[in-house]
Amino acid sequence: MTKKGYKPGWRSSGSRGSKESSRLAARLKILLPLFIVAVLLSIFFWPKLEHFLKSTSQPKAIERILKENPQLENKVIHPKLDSIDKKGRPFLIEAQYATNMNDNKTEFTKPSGHIQLDDGSKMSFVGDRGYYYKQEEMMEIEDNVNVKTDKGYDLKTSYMKLFPKENSGEGDKPIHGTGPSGETIEAEGFKITNKGDIIEFLGKTKISLPGTK
Repeated sequence: MTKKGYKPGWRSSGSRGSKESSRLAARLKILLPLFIVAVLLSIFFWPKLEHFLKSTSQPKAIERILKENPQLENKVIHPKLDSIDKKGRPFLIEAQYATNMNDNKTEFTKPSGHIQLDDGSKMSFVGDRGYYYKQEEMMEIEDNVNVKTDKGYDLKTSYMKLFPKENSGEGDKPIHGTGPSGETIEAEGFKITNKGDIIEFLGKTKISLPGTK
């Protein structure tokens, strides 16, 4: 038995709908201004944001690197010359930097390397500066030059010429160091001959055996 005027399955929703509409309108009053502000900020800051993303996600172009570091122009970082001499023996020259000065001359910063001798042993060298001459196939090494061989020579001087493809070298500046038996060597110069197998000491030469003055 139902009450008069009541229809099953129907409910009055007028009051509930008006409450939801009011809530939605209140939310829109808050969210819409925030959305407009966010759009305006993105338009204003987008160029700067785009520039930042490009600068952090992409490598710098070489032009920009050279512009920011003009001292690197014409320089090669960690160059390495790995080749063989006229008898097929390997030699290596490397450095911290290489600067191209002209078509024939290249300057090296902190050069080092080694050449292989006939018996399979090696002669190594280091220095503060070096100049390689392409046409002459010759390298000058200057300042704090240190020459070592597997046979036991450890020599220091201020200048030497190295001919990698000839496995030879020479220096006309004072030299001092030690030999295979621990002897102390002082001379006015040196020369590497016989394809690197013999080291000759030039000028006034003093060799002191261990335990002697």
